[in-house]
Amino acid sequence: MGASRADRAVGRGVSEAPDARARGRARLKSLGSVLAFAAGVGLVGWLVRSAGVSNVLHVLARAGRWLPLIVLLEVAMVSFDALAVRGLLGRAGQRVGALRWIRSTANAYASMILLPAGRATGEVARAATLMGEAGLRHATAASTRLQASALLANAVISVAGAAVAAWHGRDFWPLAIGLALNAVACVIGGLGILVLARSVRVRRWLGGLAKRFFGSYDEDEPPAPSGSIATAVALCTVGRLVQTAQYGVVVLAVGGVVTSGSALLAQGIHLVGAAIGDLVPNQMGATEGAYRAFAATIGLGSEPARAISIALLVRITQLGLALFSLVLPLVLPRQERAEATP
Repeated sequence: MGASRADRAVGRGVSEAPDARARGRARLKSLGSVLAFAAGVGLVGWLVRSAGVSNVLHVLARAGRWLPLIVLLEVAMVSFDALAVRGLLGRAGQRVGALRWIRSTANAYASMILLPAGRATGEVARAATLMGEAGLRHATAASTRLQASALLANAVISVAGAAVAAWHGRDFWPLAIGLALNAVACVIGGLGILVLARSVRVRRWLGGLAKRFFGSYDEDEPPAPSGSIATAVALCTVGRLVQTAQYGVVVLAVGGVVTSGSALLAQGIHLVGAAIGDLVPNQMGATEGAYRAFAATIGLGSEPARAISIALLVRITQLGLALFSLVLPLVLPRQERAEATP
């Protein structure tokens, strides 16, 4: 009997050791995110101070009247992603009520903006919200494929931005190269996600995670959705074109000269900065640094306060909308529309 208790104690020690290591890694990861965010805040402070605090505040104050339009365009862009995931869900999407769609989009956006590894975290939140009506397997598969579609859409915009930058001449080549590299990374990432999503081993791994975090995973659930990836990529690309228009409005708001080229270049600077700072919540500091570095490509080389204000104005928009997205699911009615698919 004593030996049996000893054996159980050894077994517990062996099983608890990996858990302790996992908790340690999680704590280190959280600490790293906090330190990275703090460093980003410090970088933003230094950039604003170097450009002149009063100058930046003056630009932001004058740009404030454009905020409603900038927010509206942000909502429109996010809505195209929601349309894309609805298509990817196929018939399973017909079981999802309107309130659940709003809740899932709000949760995905808030997670994407406020947490590290934004897009991936946002899609996890989307799947967790949709699974109650669409089914866990369907929701996970659709959200995974949406992430791939968004990456491929970003690649399309990055190629367009790289072409515009290269066409402007040698002074614009650093931005063109950065966008070209971002396009390659997005294509590799998007196609890689699609390939991995078809892997039986990966699906089993996702099933294990689902059991761990959500408590169940129905192996007998119908096959994952077969909505068109091409349609999803097209919808996400339209959403990114809405974002191009949004950056045109932002450039105008800070007093810059707006053309289709300058709007695309401003969006391209955002993509490069976001790629560099993807592991920092809301890419804090990375996008401001990118706009300061590439200010000349949008005609603001001699006005750093205006260049930095582009990133700050977008950040204000996103953080405000993310906070609204956190509150929105709490005030929506709980009753959902229950419609069975015939």
